Amino acid sequence: MRQSLLITFIATSIFVPRLFAQVAYTANDSVVRYNGEFLYGTNPGYYTTAWNDIALSDIAKGYNTLGANSRSFRAKLPHDFLERYGYDIRLKEFEHYKAIGMKDHACYLGTYFDVTSTEPVHVQYIKDNMDSVKYGGCDKYPQAYKKLYEPIWDGGLNGTPVNENNPFALYIYKTVSTYKQYVKFWEIINEPDYCISTSCEDAPGIPGNWWENPPKPCDMPNFRAPLFHYVRMLRIAYEVIKTVSPDSYVAIGGIGYRSFLDVLLRYTDNPNGGVKSADFPLTGGAYFDVVSFHCYPQYNLRKWDNSISNFRHSRYSDAVADSVISFKNSYMKILAKYGYGVKFKQKVFIMTEFNIPRKMYAGTDYIGSPEAQKNSMIKMFIKCQKENIMQAYTYQLGDVRNENDVTSADWHHLMGLFKNLTVNNPGQQQLTISGVGFKTTSTILQGYKYDNARTIALNMPVGVEGATFKNASGKYRYAIWARTSKDTSEVASASFSFPVSFKLSNVISYDWNYSIDPTKTQIRNVTNIALTGSPMFFEDGTILGFEDVNTIGVQERFKIYPNPSKGNFNIHTLDLNGEGIIKIFSVDGTLLNSNKVILTHGMIIENQLNLDKGVYFVHLLSTKGLDVGKVIIE
Repeated sequence: MRQSLLITFIATSIFVPRLFAQVAYTANDSVVRYNGEFLYGTNPGYYTTAWNDIALSDIAKGYNTLGANSRSFRAKLPHDFLERYGYDIRLKEFEHYKAIGMKDHACYLGTYFDVTSTEPVHVQYIKDNMDSVKYGGCDKYPQAYKKLYEPIWDGGLNGTPVNENNPFALYIYKTVSTYKQYVKFWEIINEPDYCISTSCEDAPGIPGNWWENPPKPCDMPNFRAPLFHYVRMLRIAYEVIKTVSPDSYVAIGGIGYRSFLDVLLRYTDNPNGGVKSADFPLTGGAYFDVVSFHCYPQYNLRKWDNSISNFRHSRYSDAVADSVISFKNSYMKILAKYGYGVKFKQKVFIMTEFNIPRKMYAGTDYIGSPEAQKNSMIKMFIKCQKENIMQAYTYQLGDVRNENDVTSADWHHLMGLFKNLTVNNPGQQQLTISGVGFKTTSTILQGYKYDNARTIALNMPVGVEGATFKNASGKYRYAIWARTSKDTSEVASASFSFPVSFKLSNVISYDWNYSIDPTKTQIRNVTNIALTGSPMFFEDGTILGFEDVNTIGVQERFKIYPNPSKGNFNIHTLDLNGEGIIKIFSVDGTLLNSNKVILTHGMIIENQLNLDKGVYFVHLLSTKGLDVGKVIIE
């Protein structure tokens, strides 16, 4: 297969100069608004060899297994990896993503191995591609490319329209040509502004601050080269990507510092200090459509209060969601300062990493609890759509430690949608509480877009937050909650009445955990509805509630009896044959029992688990998909 693809690629590339016309515009002139779906994305992460990217995509999407209904990945396609194994090495994975309904992926580019590596293949790669100058006294070579200032184009002299003596241009051309049908957002280096000094956060007037000076190469360990070289990489990427795939978006980052955006808008790609000249007429803003940013709100939930001579904390989910929007708006102000949105085209925003910890860690004062993480995630997703953040990706798909692991000191360890994937293999995955909230939100709002006018018309009182979403058929769904306001507490209450003008005689409500507890409630009085700090979802009760309920696997292919029961119960299959797996979960998503079975129509399966009193969920995975049932033990 690879041979045939390579032959096709070579044969096609001979004629590329006649097929492609180089772009005559920049991002100052043209930024096309992204009109795609909000896809509730995630970074896949790294676990064990049992979890390849296809297996991870299956649980992300929920393809023939318990999943979270995430429909977009943030992937990576490193140059060194593609050069070593071939540019088509990841086509199988991306084609699988497409087949199961995942799309419009974000993908970050660059080189990510240690440049001090003595592995022969790395040594040769560095010699062929990487800059060999140690700038500013850095102790390591840059993660930047050599020959960046070679011409980008050569008119097809070597079989491609780009200049093959410019390694970065050739890498971008080959990669985007191969994966353009799958990737929508191309990020140029992950966290180029990752900073190991205080300069990135220092205020104007402090020596070395980034608001008034270009960053020092050694302060940026993910790059270690002059800032102007990064602008040059943006320029190359923009010209090549827009030539090969005009509908794709070129993104910076994800970035984490406002001062870095400011510095990109001040300097050109001129290697002589980034000043404007005939050859370098435009600053960095001309060469990217998208501000991709990373946000970890636990850093931003305290302010010094002189009245108590200490920090005052706001460790609750609404402060988390508000801080994401505040972060985005701070970038908007910087763009406006340089004319974006008025003189130049406004940028698109995506957030390619975010979350908060699920527990509090010793030695920090960060927010952290299962309830706070779950509520924060739902609210961040909803507020992103309200505030034109076009896609958002959680930090990673799975945890890498157990929640009760006392040796874990890294808050990144518990940011997954699934419990510890380093010990749970495919088929054993369990949603975390935030994973349940993620799945409910992404499923109920799938196919619905934010409706600003209808949201304003909700006329929500102080203490109530929410949004309206509308599908192509004109149907509305609402996400509404009571705003939290107490440090380290997710307890909140408020009441809300739907406007009389909406003409709703009753509504159907769905709780945050609907994806594992498929209970819906008909509310016949649409005034003074009681809200809590956890978002609830509503729709018009006069229509058939949740018409696409099958997307989360709640169907009528088995019955549970007796239900309620005293501890043991039976499962009666109705329309199932072949291999299956039956799993029993507690209400918090803990897997209690798992058995493989051979299913036949009308069979009765006894379950003698002697469960304690409570509510439990039965998941039956068969060749027809995932079915969910609820059993009550009295």
